[in-house]
Amino acid sequence: MTLIMFIILNNFLPWKFWRNRRITLVVFSLVIFIGTIFPVIYTQMYISGVNYSIPFTTKSLYTGREVIWLNYFEMANKPAEWLFGLGSNAKLWAGEHLNVHNNYLAILTNFGVIGFLLYYGFILKQIDNIYKKGKLNKYQCSLIIGFLCVLIYGFVEVSTFWYIMFFFNFMFLGLAHNVSNTNKRKTQFPNS
Repeated sequence: MTLIMFIILNNFLPWKFWRNRRITLVVFSLVIFIGTIFPVIYTQMYISGVNYSIPFTTKSLYTGREVIWLNYFEMANKPAEWLFGLGSNAKLWAGEHLNVHNNYLAILTNFGVIGFLLYYGFILKQIDNIYKKGKLNKYQCSLIIGFLCVLIYGFVEVSTFWYIMFFFNFMFLGLAHNVSNTNKRKTQFPNS
């Protein structure tokens, strides 16, 4: 899913679209918002009996995440849990750790709404900082799209919060930021 989204966004949308800071921040904010409400919509479809078979496969629309997310919503019902989170060692499901298979629910579970706003606010601020360094080149736009695809993958997996993937996922933003710094230095010191 991540690779397909990257190919589509990187090849079929014009570069001017990704060079616009405001549009990019709105797209990232929408992805974060949709990723947050996606489990609610998905579980409501399941409860309502909506079903769909994926063409050319024998797979159903439902993968088992609907059960995980339904259990999650039933167990995390105290206001303090939503506000401050449960921490990384919360045993939400039958005394076991629960992988919620959604990046946004994972952040809410661990850090609550306050931590969620700080976490994604920090990410949006870093993207904004990349754009403040000057006009983005195609390479930087591809890196921004790559990180956007990581967030889209977060709809169905814990994409930015999984410790094994920290380096790889945030490398997109780090490289885009580094290229901005390099370009800025070249314009300030053209002979270096």
